[in-house]
Amino acid sequence: LKANKIKHKMHPKISGSPDVLLKDTHTAVFLHGCFWHKCSKCYKEPKTNKEYWLPKIEKNVKRDRKNVKLLKAEGFLILKVWEHDIRKDFQRVIDKIIN
Repeated sequence: LKANKIKHKMHPKISGSPDVLLKDTHTAVFLHGCFWHKCSKCYKEPKTNKEYWLPKIEKNVKRDRKNVKLLKAEGFLILKVWEHDIRKDFQRVIDKIIN
């Protein structure tokens, strides 16, 4: 983001806890790990310790929905960036954030 001269704040102390805040466009960006946030494209259920992992991941997903709803109510544009998208085509993700 710095290389593209995009003003941003990492881990801003605002409600909803986005990973990145773009003040100029009033955009909250969430960087989601595919496992931790249950990506619909590549999430694989853990094979071990399911009693721990499944409730934890579901709690993350519920918190994500709550945070998005909260920030939308405050007038933020929401952008979710998935781990697999960053790995696949990082420049495309940057372009998406810029636009």
